[in-house]
Amino acid sequence: MSAARVNTVGRSGGGMAWVYVRIGLLGLAACGGTLSEPDRAARPKADAKPDGVEQGRYEKEMKEEATGGAPAAPAPAPAPAVQAGRSLGSKGVPPPTPGDAPAEPAAEPDLRDWFPEAMLWAPEVVTGPDGRAVVPFTVPDSLTRWRLLAHAHTADGAIGGAEAGVISALPAWVDVVVPTWVTAGDVLQAGVLVAGSGADPVRGSVTVEASGAAQATGALSVDLQPGDRQLSPVRLAVGRPGDLSVRATLAGVDAVERHVAVLPAGRPVEHERGGVLADRATWAPTAWEGRLVGGDALEVWVLPGGLGVLRQELTRLADPSGSWGGGYAWQVAEHLGRLASGVDPEALKRLRMRAWQRLVRAVGGDAAAASEILLNVQPGPEADELRAMYLDVLLRAQRGDGAWGFQEEGSLQKVLLDTATASLSLPPDQEVARLRASDAISRMLPRLEDPLSAAIALGTGLLDPAMEPAALARVQAALVDNADGTVTFKLPLGLQGAAGGEPRPAEALTWAAAALQGRDDVALRKVVATLLAGYRPGVGLGAGRIDGLALRLIVAAMPPIDKDVSVTLRVDGAEVGRTVLSAADPGAPGRIVAAVSGAEATLVVDPPVPGLAWSVVERARLPWGDARAPAGTSVAISVPPAAVGRTVNVLMTVEAPGASTGQIRVGLPAGAVLAGEVSGVKQVGDALLVDVKRAGSGEARRYELPVRAAFAGTFQSAPHQVTLGGKEAWLPPSAWVVE
Repeated sequence: MSAARVNTVGRSGGGMAWVYVRIGLLGLAACGGTLSEPDRAARPKADAKPDGVEQGRYEKEMKEEATGGAPAAPAPAPAPAVQAGRSLGSKGVPPPTPGDAPAEPAAEPDLRDWFPEAMLWAPEVVTGPDGRAVVPFTVPDSLTRWRLLAHAHTADGAIGGAEAGVISALPAWVDVVVPTWVTAGDVLQAGVLVAGSGADPVRGSVTVEASGAAQATGALSVDLQPGDRQLSPVRLAVGRPGDLSVRATLAGVDAVERHVAVLPAGRPVEHERGGVLADRATWAPTAWEGRLVGGDALEVWVLPGGLGVLRQELTRLADPSGSWGGGYAWQVAEHLGRLASGVDPEALKRLRMRAWQRLVRAVGGDAAAASEILLNVQPGPEADELRAMYLDVLLRAQRGDGAWGFQEEGSLQKVLLDTATASLSLPPDQEVARLRASDAISRMLPRLEDPLSAAIALGTGLLDPAMEPAALARVQAALVDNADGTVTFKLPLGLQGAAGGEPRPAEALTWAAAALQGRDDVALRKVVATLLAGYRPGVGLGAGRIDGLALRLIVAAMPPIDKDVSVTLRVDGAEVGRTVLSAADPGAPGRIVAAVSGAEATLVVDPPVPGLAWSVVERARLPWGDARAPAGTSVAISVPPAAVGRTVNVLMTVEAPGASTGQIRVGLPAGAVLAGEVSGVKQVGDALLVDVKRAGSGEARRYELPVRAAFAGTFQSAPHQVTLGGKEAWLPPSAWVVE
């Protein structure tokens, strides 16, 4: 077991400390991937080698990986590994060599099939009085180098940290080189890689077996000198959607199993819904006509109050390419830092850093941006100087009549909205600006009769107290209870939201909640629960510029659970999935994924608790039919024949009105990468995001996208998605032939 010593720095010289420990992949990543990781609680504890043991050999192998010293492979081969009680051979039996005549057959080697990226995460380790703690962990089956990172603090504020490394290794090993996914109908050339990293030759046989979405068996012989590697291709014709399992066994030495997700062909469609959950919720899943077999899936999220949203937002905001605002991200990090235990401090640190970078880049923006940032970034030593700059921008934009108008032309209702947003951003010590805003709001509201304006004025806390009862009654009258426990805020047509168009439902509900706060707790809880039910992982709250206000209202009004809660998903009466919300980790949301369809779906909560919200995404695949780009546009994507490891230019031509702008998501086969820098193009997962900018009238826009494929075979790329001129469409995938 590797050990790391953590020295704390501060007022304390020793004693009890609280330690955060994380072990994750450092240098060499294992090939392929798995769909899910089984529970490893029952595994024996591993005896991993401390970093530095046989260091020269491992450095040599890593150099070969980087310089191409090893035979070409569809993906980087993993480094050696050691698992509990394992050495060269199985159970201490050396590998077979020509001329050996063992008295009995070699035992079957242990199967390696667990490949997580993080080996250990222990966020709340408490040392003994001597300042020591022992944290046992199980070494996964990945053949790689791991980094151990520990942070500690004492009760009186002393802090410290340490970093160490461990190498999991085997002197001889076999691996299967496969992508993480393919599409039904693809033909994949997988690789079986055998390597000897010890001092002895590796001689014997390897058996290969594929099961699930493709069926195949085979065998090959191995005769390797120390340090050599052998890569052998295996052709797999993939049939139905589902799971493809590929297992390779080096007789008496090592065995590995990798899994490949086989996705259904066809056009992806999805439908979202959600609601408030106390004891049960029932709905009829969407019945798509002509859907393809294997494409059905239900993904259910259950959010235990505001902490559930915060934990999910930490994941969503981890994507640096997202369009989220720096102020909102800063607020999420502040909430998590105060309220949530068990949150990865490294992830929180990265979020703060990215949020700060966006805040700094936004300096010099207009009053609308300044108000949004001030609404989210609360006073504090780190932010006070930045807040002062944004506050100056906002105060300079206040008009002579005390109001704000973020657009040159806007209705009276929009001016009220802008004034309310700006006034909520003012610190309490700006008494003059707040008083002027209060006078402006109280003058405008009598000329507006809609419930949204009443909610906006009340939500600022600056409305003339004599006008509050009538405004509150107008808001309450517009709230309509729904059968699923949510409410609808009914508004007349013709109103404007922060972006200038029709107000988003979540935006209107946020103002209603702000208006009800401290005035009608029963209605407030219903409105906030509806906001929570409308949250979509990966998308957010949907309130636009006042997402931060919505988040604060949810966190304040929806307390976390105080006992374990089981949530079961039933489809047509049969249980298809279950998740548990733990009181020990009150902010962690529950998730259920089931590849099923049916006439009726039900979520059952045991024991019933208030304050939960649920959302479900229903997915299916339909025939492509006559799929085409949005009306008035044309997109053509051409892929030439390719070879593993070599760059080809994917050609894309876009014909659209010159003023049309947007983005095209160009799908790639699994493992393919953008092979160079192209202006306006970036890779996200297995797709290239191409920004489409303005062009001259009648001018076709042409793009050359350099791409390097990682696996040989005949593949369908991920589907293409076109967003031009505010319209969206899916296009069929491209065919890739890779040698």
